[in-house]
Parts: sequence; structure tokens; C-alpha cells
Amino acid sequence: MVDGSSPRALRVTEEPRPKTAFFVPRPSELDEAVAEALSWVHEAGNPYFDRLFGGRDEARAVLARWMRRPTSEIFIGRARLLGEGERPIGGFIALGGRELAASRKADAIAAVAEARNAGRPSFLSRLQEAGRVFLPVEGDDFYLSKMGVQPMFRRLGHGRGLLEEYLAFGSGRGFRRFRLDVWKGNRIAFELYRSAGFRELSEGAAENPSNLQYAAMVLDLRDFPGEAFYGSVCLAES
Repeated sequence: MVDGSSPRALRVTEEPRPKTAFFVPRPSELDEAVAEALSWVHEAGNPYFDRLFGGRDEARAVLARWMRRPTSEIFIGRARLLGEGERPIGGFIALGGRELAASRKADAIAAVAEARNAGRPSFLSRLQEAGRVFLPVEGDDFYLSKMGVQPMFRRLGHGRGLLEEYLAFGSGRGFRRFRLDVWKGNRIAFELYRSAGFRELSEGAAENPSNLQYAAMVLDLRDFPGEAFYGSVCLAES
């Protein structure tokens, strides 16, 4: 059975952190974590976010609010952050397919409310358009929603380390199928996922009016009976 527990069920430690380690932000750290992670969450979701919300500043303002909301897909409390000492230098947000569906419904409701309050009826058409950008995610998938590294820490191998942690973490929770969507213009990310064993399912937005070309990618451990290996990670099937 896939673990569908909420992010609140994750163990929160108050022990001192090692110099470089993955951690879940403590409840008292959520505002600080949002401030540190907003830039890479925004970048990881572009160009989709800026198109949906009507620009960079508008998108960042909405994301900062949503990252504080436990029902959101991008709630910072569900993130696994990579830190050097006490400073997060990157991280990822991932969740099971069933939880993803509920979170996206909550985000859509929140987005429509925000658009109406701001008097932007054009948002509703963009929201409908966004529905044609991404392919469906199965309920038993472990979905990589956002992943990124702060600019000054890039080109040091942290991206692969984050990806490997995502795969190991999801496998440990019982997931066997891993899904993500990546903007086709981000060749570095696309090649990173391919090198880890992900294969492309389809282009998720070949005909949508916004021309947001995203690739749906999957890694299914069931394709590797007995063992699964990707990148430098090798896990035996239980």
C-alpha cells in the first residue's frame, strides 16, 4: 500500500543539523523557509506560473501565499530541503498522486477566488487553458512537483543529489512509479531526468494556445524486476 500520509505526519526533529543534510522545515521555520525557497519554486514552475498569473511579480505574490497553505501543492511544509548548516540551498516538493489531485483542486479554487477579487476575468480562460498543459497523474504515482537549487550553489552536483533523494524517499514510502513534468525549454533538467532513467510519455501541451511545451516523464521501478537503478542510486525491490 502506498503511504498517503499528510506532510504533518513527517517526523520533525529539533536536533542540530549536520553541515549538509536533507530536512523538513520545522513549524517555527515556515516563513523563513518560504523566503529562502520562493525563488527556486517560482523558477521551477516557469514559464507556467508567469503565464497563469499574468507576470513575474503577480506569480511570486501568489506563490508566497500558497507555500504557507497546507492544502496547496507547493506547501513548504511538505518540502525536503537541502541545507548547508542552517541555510537551505535547494530542495524538492513531491507528493502522491491522490494527494496531488486534492491539492490541485484546492489551488484551483483559491486561484479563482483570487482572480475574482482582483477583477481579472481573463484569468479564468488562462486557468482552463492550463488544464491542457499537463497529462494526468495516476493515483499511485509519486509526483515531483518542484525541484531547484539556489543560483550560487549550482553546477556542484546538487541537482542530481536532489533527484536521487526524491527517488529514494518515494521508494521508501512504497511508491514504484515516479512522475514529473518538465518544460521542454529547460534542456539541462530534461537531460538530468533522462540520465536518471526517466522516459518521456508524451508532450503534454502540443496544441494548447499558450504554447507551453511540457514533457511528461515517468520512471517505473516495475520495469526493472528484482532491482531498480538510476543515476548513482541502486535499490533492491522488496
